[in-house]
Amino acid sequence: SQAQLESLPLVTPRGARTALGALAAVELGSGPVSVNRAERQRAITLSVHLSPGAVLETVLQKVQEQVVGPVLAGLPPEYGVRFGGSADKFSSTLAALTNSFWLAILISYLLLVALFRSWVSPLVILVTVPLALSGGMLGMWFTHVLGSRASYDLLAMLGFVILAGIVVNNAILIIHQANNLRAEGLERRRALSESAQTRLRPILMSVTTSVFAMLPLAALPGAGAELYQGLAAVVVGGLVVSTVFTLAVVPALLSLGWDVAESLGGRERLARVPLERAGYRIP
Repeated sequence: SQAQLESLPLVTPRGARTALGALAAVELGSGPVSVNRAERQRAITLSVHLSPGAVLETVLQKVQEQVVGPVLAGLPPEYGVRFGGSADKFSSTLAALTNSFWLAILISYLLLVALFRSWVSPLVILVTVPLALSGGMLGMWFTHVLGSRASYDLLAMLGFVILAGIVVNNAILIIHQANNLRAEGLERRRALSESAQTRLRPILMSVTTSVFAMLPLAALPGAGAELYQGLAAVVVGGLVVSTVFTLAVVPALLSLGWDVAESLGGRERLARVPLERAGYRIP
């Protein structure tokens, strides 16, 4: 009974005896039927279901700012809040996709180095990737202007990974053609001009077909369209922006790289002359 609990004897470390009622107030109340633990710590699980049409990323951001932040500010330091279920999978998958994006960039660069047998030309080609990323963000903004419900979710992040592999194709066409024309004896700036002109038509044809094929999904509403609108908007925006700037940026950067390589080669030839005159045979 409550009276028996209040008279329950307690012994202090010094041997003194006292009752529980002298140290605490005993009251009737309700408590949990069972104690749940997560990683050997007591835990309370709150199940939340999203309303139809809600975007998980947007909900997580609002919960972090409006719920978790104020709650943690009023709790002792030994308490914490951790997401589970779909929210936890979203965070881990997003981190995995981010790592996959940088891995895709590295693999693309190494493959281009092996194909072109150069460390400079692949760097010029990879300049198109930041242009595509900015175009992807611009595509997301444009769809919001049109009233679309596209969001930056896992599929949109997958669109950036896809862009890292497809936007380099236009730059590869231009640089490969310019290298072939130079091998035929054409002057380098003339080779760049001819390469951009001859590859303009196939580049525009491939980009136009891809953009117009995904444009309805990116811009128009429909049943289930909001699931893939983010991916389509990222790919469309990235393709358009990277194509427009590739035709101007890639030839300029490639010409600059050739100038730097030529200047370094000229200095090397000037350094070899005194050694050859001194009687050293340089292979």
